[in-house]
Amino acid sequence: SLDELKGRPFGEIIHPEDLPKLQRAFQLALYHGEAHNIDFRVAVRTAGATPRGGKPDSLLRHVELDVTTRYSELGDPVHVRCFLTDVTARIK
Repeated sequence: SLDELKGRPFGEIIHPEDLPKLQRAFQLALYHGEAHNIDFRVAVRTAGATPRGGKPDSLLRHVELDVTTRYSELGDPVHVRCFLTDVTARIK
Protein backbone atom coordinates (compact mmCIF):
# COMPACT_ATOMS: atom_id res chain seq x y z
CA SER A 1 0.00 0.00 0.00
CA LEU A 2 1.00 3.63 -0.34
CA ASP A 3 1.33 3.91 3.44
CA GLU A 4 3.88 1.06 3.42
CA LEU A 5 5.95 2.88 0.81
CA LYS A 6 6.02 6.27 2.53
CA GLY A 7 9.36 7.00 4.13
CA ARG A 8 11.10 3.91 2.72
CA PRO A 9 14.13 4.25 0.46
CA PHE A 10 13.10 3.56 -3.13
CA GLY A 11 16.02 1.18 -3.69
CA GLU A 12 14.83 -1.00 -0.82
CA ILE A 13 11.84 -2.31 -2.76
CA ILE A 14 13.59 -2.80 -6.12
CA HIS A 15 14.55 -6.34 -7.12
CA PRO A 16 18.37 -6.49 -6.70
CA GLU A 17 18.92 -7.59 -10.31
CA ASP A 18 17.03 -4.52 -11.60
CA LEU A 19 18.65 -1.89 -9.38
CA PRO A 20 21.67 -1.15 -11.67
CA LYS A 21 19.37 -0.65 -14.68
CA LEU A 22 17.19 1.72 -12.66
CA GLN A 23 20.20 3.68 -11.42
CA ARG A 24 21.41 4.12 -15.03
CA ALA A 25 17.95 5.31 -16.06
CA PHE A 26 17.99 8.00 -13.38
CA GLN A 27 21.47 9.10 -14.44
CA LEU A 28 20.26 9.40 -18.04
CA ALA A 29 17.18 11.31 -16.90
CA LEU A 30 19.37 13.79 -15.02
CA TYR A 31 21.63 14.25 -18.04
CA HIS A 32 19.09 14.22 -20.88
CA GLY A 33 16.05 15.52 -19.00
CA GLU A 34 13.94 12.39 -19.35
CA ALA A 35 13.91 8.61 -19.49
CA HIS A 36 10.96 6.48 -20.56
CA ASN A 37 9.62 2.93 -20.50
CA ILE A 38 12.05 1.61 -17.90
CA ASP A 39 10.70 -1.68 -16.62
CA PHE A 40 11.73 -3.21 -13.31
CA ARG A 41 10.42 -5.44 -10.56
CA VAL A 42 9.45 -4.49 -7.03
CA ALA A 43 9.20 -6.79 -4.08
CA VAL A 44 5.74 -7.05 -2.55
CA ARG A 45 5.71 -7.52 1.21
CA THR A 46 3.64 -10.44 2.34
CA ALA A 47 3.58 -12.40 5.57
CA GLY A 48 6.53 -14.77 5.71
CA ALA A 49 8.32 -13.29 2.68
CA THR A 50 11.99 -12.41 2.84
CA PRO A 51 12.66 -8.69 2.39
CA ARG A 52 14.69 -8.85 -0.88
CA GLY A 53 15.86 -11.33 -3.50
CA GLY A 54 14.98 -14.96 -4.04
CA LYS A 55 11.27 -14.28 -4.17
CA PRO A 56 8.86 -16.36 -6.19
CA ASP A 57 7.18 -14.50 -9.08
CA SER A 58 3.93 -14.24 -7.14
CA LEU A 59 5.66 -11.81 -4.75
CA LEU A 60 6.95 -9.53 -7.49
CA ARG A 61 5.18 -6.75 -9.34
CA HIS A 62 6.39 -5.40 -12.67
CA VAL A 63 6.52 -1.62 -12.89
CA GLU A 64 7.20 0.78 -15.75
CA LEU A 65 8.87 4.10 -15.00
CA ASP A 66 8.91 7.40 -16.87
CA VAL A 67 11.12 10.18 -15.48
CA THR A 68 11.30 13.88 -16.31
CA THR A 69 13.79 16.34 -14.86
CA ARG A 70 13.31 20.07 -14.28
CA TYR A 71 16.38 22.30 -14.22
CA SER A 72 17.28 25.63 -12.67
CA GLU A 73 18.19 28.63 -14.81
CA LEU A 74 21.82 27.56 -14.34
CA GLY A 75 21.08 24.09 -15.71
CA ASP A 76 21.22 22.24 -12.39
CA PRO A 77 18.59 19.54 -11.78
CA VAL A 78 16.14 20.79 -9.14
CA HIS A 79 13.20 18.40 -9.48
CA VAL A 80 12.68 14.86 -10.73
CA ARG A 81 9.15 13.67 -11.46
CA CYS A 82 8.52 9.94 -11.68
CA PHE A 83 5.48 8.27 -13.18
CA LEU A 84 5.06 4.64 -12.13
CA THR A 85 2.65 2.20 -13.76
CA ASP A 86 1.97 -1.34 -12.58
CA VAL A 87 2.35 -3.47 -15.70
CA THR A 88 2.34 -6.90 -14.03
CA ALA A 89 -0.71 -8.17 -15.91
CA ARG A 90 0.72 -7.05 -19.24
CA ILE A 91 4.10 -8.70 -18.57
CA LYS A 92 2.55 -11.99 -17.46
